Amino acid sequence: MKNLRLTALAGAIALVLAGCSSTSLDQQPAGAGAAGGTATPAAVSGSGTSGLNGGANAGGAALNPLTDPHNILSHQSIYFEFNKSVIPDNEIAIVAAHARFLVDNPTRTVRIEGNTDERGTAEYNLALGQRRADAVRSRLELLGVPASRVESVSYGKEHPRALCHEEKCWAENRRADIVYTN
Repeated sequence: MKNLRLTALAGAIALVLAGCSSTSLDQQPAGAGAAGGTATPAAVSGSGTSGLNGGANAGGAALNPLTDPHNILSHQSIYFEFNKSVIPDNEIAIVAAHARFLVDNPTRTVRIEGNTDERGTAEYNLALGQRRADAVRSRLELLGVPASRVESVSYGKEHPRALCHEEKCWAENRRADIVYTN
């Protein structure tokens, strides 16, 4: 009877431990981050070790967290709603991850490039793109990144990512891109 209880207790402990995830919340599955601000940072299930500063691949070589598709830092576009410059809730984790990376890597600098869709005048879109870039810049600064390491610029509607004239393309173009300059 005692052995049965010990076996049951050991099994219960094993189940609890198996349910614990060892994956960082700073990771996001490849392919996440669809147009229109639908990116939802999520943990990747499995045994990946690429955190904000990178992990190693099977061969032991360090991964670049900015290009590793399993790392949230590979998501370098923040998508906005139509005519808005407030960072949507589902994009905040991406900005926060970049802020942590920049704080942990004090020699890195970024340029935030604000973009808009094609609708509206050139002047309006330049101003809206600047507000979007400044919103991301302000969030980075609030999270500890020195202002001297963050530049913001607006391209308005001049640098579209998608060229069709419908909502799916407009959503892809309403963004602020985080561009590492060194």
